[in-house]
Amino acid sequence: MLFKARPGYTFIGADLGQQEPRVMAYLSRDQKLIEAFKEKKDIYAIVAQSYEGNSYEDNLEFHSDGTIYKDGKKRRKKAKTVLLASMYGMSGATLASRLGVNKAEGIEKLDAFFSYFSGVKQVIEQSVDMCKDFGYIEDIKGRRRRLDDIQLPLFELYYKTNPSVNQDNPDAMIATLLNRLRDPKLTYNGIKKILSEASSQGLIARTHKQRIMRAERQCFNARIQGSSATMTKKLMLELDKDPELLSYGAHLLLQVHDEVLLECPLEYAEEASARLKFMMENACRYVGIDIPMVCDATIEERWGEGSMTADILERYSELESGSNISNPLETLCEEFAEFPKESIVNLIKGSINVIKF
Repeated sequence: MLFKARPGYTFIGADLGQQEPRVMAYLSRDQKLIEAFKEKKDIYAIVAQSYEGNSYEDNLEFHSDGTIYKDGKKRRKKAKTVLLASMYGMSGATLASRLGVNKAEGIEKLDAFFSYFSGVKQVIEQSVDMCKDFGYIEDIKGRRRRLDDIQLPLFELYYKTNPSVNQDNPDAMIATLLNRLRDPKLTYNGIKKILSEASSQGLIARTHKQRIMRAERQCFNARIQGSSATMTKKLMLELDKDPELLSYGAHLLLQVHDEVLLECPLEYAEEASARLKFMMENACRYVGIDIPMVCDATIEERWGEGSMTADILERYSELESGSNISNPLETLCEEFAEFPKESIVNLIKGSINVIKF
């Protein structure tokens, strides 16, 4: 997706880096997460440390001299997936498939994460309990999302046709069977036995287990995403009326997830970029969050050049670390054949810092 600024104007794009993990840290009040963000540490290296049991430095993307640390980069990349798993209510089995490891290892990594960041585990449980009580969850400013499925009964029993005239008090029979199915100590075989008994009495069973579990997974994530969205909306309102930005002739064009895009006269681009960066880094104040945000602002004639440059650099890093790629640069040029080969080579060599369309 590409847009070109009007003649005499340029785009200023900026996004809130790691917005959702920072909101998660605030909601959970987990001190390890809060300290990591306030001390400007690499959050993914910290996450990897939680289940790898190694040092923080072992999980960094670069050595102290600035050279790429391949093993650390691999661990850091996996840690991103583990962090997302915690925010999206992912199971250990699902995490394992994402990481390409066995189920036991996926469960072990997730358990270690929640043990290390105990505040996250607690706020997830609190969010589920709140939703079970009220049927909805609230973000940081009280905006609600209803998750009605969480209040469904685990099982329903009903007659496909009217019960036999010889059946004494059919409603009481259903109630008795449902009470037995609610026993928390009931095993899988025990459930099968009760359902078989119900079937022999002409009853049909329906389970809402999957719908309930899906709603439970959504509880905490709804709070994170809702709070992040509220922050972004508050930020956009402030940007739209900011006197300094208005004095530069800069105006808000659009918002995509955690990114905002301004259009500004060329002669004031640097000043407007600095102001945008400042306001975004302080966006947390608009919703009362005490964890600082981070922001990278870029000035570009065509919106999308910066993200495409990042995609090319990330892909080259992946190709370079692959053991079965004989010529990573040549493969990169083939994959991004829509760009001049010379431009890609210069980008990798550091001769240019953005790829041009």
